[in-house]
Formats: sequence, C-alpha cells, structure tokens
Amino acid sequence: MIPQGDLASIRERLAGSAPAPWVVERDASGARRIRTAAEGVQKELVIWRDFEPAGDADVEFIALARNLMDKLVEAADRGAVDIVSQEELDRLEEAAGRATAGPWTPVLDEQPEGASRFIQVEGDPELPDMYVWLGEEFAPKADVELIAYARQDVPKLVLELRCLQH
Repeated sequence: MIPQGDLASIRERLAGSAPAPWVVERDASGARRIRTAAEGVQKELVIWRDFEPAGDADVEFIALARNLMDKLVEAADRGAVDIVSQEELDRLEEAAGRATAGPWTPVLDEQPEGASRFIQVEGDPELPDMYVWLGEEFAPKADVELIAYARQDVPKLVLELRCLQH
C-alpha cells in the first residue's frame, strides 16, 4: 500500500502543475511537443535532451502520465480499481517500459542569476539530462517536478492497482 504521505505529495505536484489534458503534437520539424491548457491559455512544453528533442517514448510517457495520474491517485487512495480501466493501466505500463529508465530527479536551481531547472536521468550516466521549456523559458517548477517524479510514481501506482485487482 502506498503511504498517505506519498499520495499527498503526488496530489500537491498535480495541483501545482498545468492541468490535464496534455496533448502530444508534432511541430514543423517533426519533434514532439506537449500542449497544455494552463491558466486557460494553450501553452507548449518542449522537452530537450542536450541539443536534441527528447525521444517520442519519453514525451508520450510524460503526457499520458499527467493525463491519468489524477485517476491513479484517487484509485490508490480509495483502494478501488474501478476508476481506472485495464486498458489505461496497460497503456501506462507499456509507455513506462518504452521511456528512458529512471529514476528521474528534478534539479531546481533557483539562483537569481542564471537559474535553471532540469531533470537528471539517473538510469544511465551516458544519457543527457532533460530540459523542459515553456516557450523561451524553463518550464514552471511544478511541471518539472511532476514530470521527474512521474517516472517513479506511475509504476508504483500501477503496481498498487494491479495488486488491488487480485
């Protein structure tokens, strides 16, 4: 069972991040972007790995995780899997399996000069970090945290719900 404190932390990250739905689209260059409807205005999150767009599998995992995480947390909290379909659990599990291995860790440098926010990918030291952009600026801290922790939270939540099914 996932501790209530962990579920509360996930809820805080969800509340602070851009609301679902997060929709994956391709830009003119063919790179994937995530369109959000934060504050009633459509915005685009762009995820980069050094000087290249992040891979499709990572971007798709990030958007799917955000879109279903509210339901996952609610189901885990209630101890009831009827909120989340078997298909949704399967899709999340498959997306997590294709995404870059974790853990992903948010690095939030809030220095007045040259602040940066990125996601350190710890599964393989050869892999470049992920940088999440909103337009010309780093994405909000809450979105970076949600994305980074989703790599650990989603598999735990899916496992919890699979255990509740049996």
